[in-house]
Amino acid sequence: MSFILVYAEPPDPGATAEALKFFDWAYNNVPRWRPELDYVPLPPSLIQQVRTTWQKEVKGAPGLASAAADGKRM
Repeated sequence: MSFILVYAEPPDPGATAEALKFFDWAYNNVPRWRPELDYVPLPPSLIQQVRTTWQKEVKGAPGLASAAADGKRM
């Protein structure tokens, strides 16, 4: 992922919530695949910062689980 753009007040909050759930899933699961896909991992602190921004800035953002440094849900 290079970037994610969503409206602060999305016209379809349900669709935006589903998109954010997908990206949350990717943050939790892609680290396991990164060696074979040549992905560079994002630091856990940056992932948490993104999740916090979603919660503060995107109306209707779903509650998302935070992840441990190893990419597993806490």
